[in-house]
Amino acid sequence: MKILSKSIGYLSMIERYDLNETYSESKGNKGLIICYTLAAGKCCRLVLLDLEAKHEEIGVPIKWHKKYTEDSFGETFSSLKDFLSCFGDDDFGRWHLTVIYKGCEIVLSGERDAAEIAVSYGKDEKINLLPLLSEIETATYEYNNCDKKVLETLKTQYRMTEKRAVLTIRKLQSEEDIYREFVSVVVSGKPVSETGAVCVEGFTAERLNGHYPLSLLGAYNYLIYLRECPAEAKKDLEDGLPRK
Repeated sequence: MKILSKSIGYLSMIERYDLNETYSESKGNKGLIICYTLAAGKCCRLVLLDLEAKHEEIGVPIKWHKKYTEDSFGETFSSLKDFLSCFGDDDFGRWHLTVIYKGCEIVLSGERDAAEIAVSYGKDEKINLLPLLSEIETATYEYNNCDKKVLETLKTQYRMTEKRAVLTIRKLQSEEDIYREFVSVVVSGKPVSETGAVCVEGFTAERLNGHYPLSLLGAYNYLIYLRECPAEAKKDLEDGLPRK
């Protein structure tokens, strides 16, 4: 998260943030995911959600304009998928949310694909929004589509949070063959045969795990390091990772 600006209006404090760590399966819809997470009451209580289409031309009425209260939102959208199927189109304009957070009424607004949001509240209110917005970013990781068994293994065996586990999986997925082997080992509980294992610069995950102080997960991450920066990775093995 980044704080972009803070200013004082006549009646309100106006702040802008970039929730750049919001989880999204694609580059698009980050703004709608933030909107849904807030409206679903993950971290605050919804008062009113206001969504509108783009203004195609000045003076021409917008195509649609919809409003939801806490009750009607819950009755209409049972999941993020339902919400995105309604508002993930190109004609979506902006969203505006009024919520209650720690007894204070706050208005948040944003666009469909943008992680940047604007927040306003009474200038006499003394409130720190950073915990709320950080919690919103973290909550979006619940909408991942990662392999559930792999996710649970990372959360239990490696004591990771949902967010950290998802980020770890995403890193492994950057190298498809390495990720595929890691999933196979996690699901079966057995190492891959030496002849069938992914080998990078002469190293397999089993060799790294067995001869260096690296966990199974650390070994697969190190395979990625060896592939991306072979010279540096091999030097680090020689200099900084003592053998078992």
